[in-house]
Amino acid sequence: MSTIEVLRQMFSQWGIPQIVDSDNGTQFTASEFKDFMKANGIIHKYSCPGHPATNGQAERFVQSMKQGLKAAVNDKCSIQTRLSKFLLAYRNAEHSLTKKSPAQLFLMRTQDQIYR
Repeated sequence: MSTIEVLRQMFSQWGIPQIVDSDNGTQFTASEFKDFMKANGIIHKYSCPGHPATNGQAERFVQSMKQGLKAAVNDKCSIQTRLSKFLLAYRNAEHSLTKKSPAQLFLMRTQDQIYR
């Protein structure tokens, strides 16, 4: 499945974002991708080439995910199940600045409405 097809599927579920951040991979610099972004009114931002640490939020999340998966290494379940459990906990945890969880902010749901 192409990058654009994956994005179409995501956008059909969650809506079209205002901004997309990506690295400078060839799939994101291709004219077809640029045309797709423009046609959908999406601002496309790039991280600095050879400097993935410039995207601090993504880097921090990767570190959190690695720690979460390492902590669950003794669970007798698949890596996919461990990942799903981590993501559920992460997305329902209150952020220290906003005092809301990512699920609340993204989906506009209260804690009681979030699937457990």
